[in-house]
Amino acid sequence: MKITVTVAEPYLSQIGGVADQLRSAGMEIDQVLDALGMITGSVSAGRLAAVEALDGVASVDQPMGFELPDPGDEVQ
Repeated sequence: MKITVTVAEPYLSQIGGVADQLRSAGMEIDQVLDALGMITGSVSAGRLAAVEALDGVASVDQPMGFELPDPGDEVQ
């Protein structure tokens, strides 16, 4: 599952180390967004709790998706 990890403020200067811990916990890192304090990637559902419990992790969020109807569909 795709996730975005927000790094806790006291750990922002150590975001690379947090990324290393996330990798060790089973997360596949896509991007480390230093300026935003976020790390994006994916992790199996079974490893999600381990990622959430790491020092330096403020929150773990899953992207919200939506789907637009086809142009020819009736509007409800």
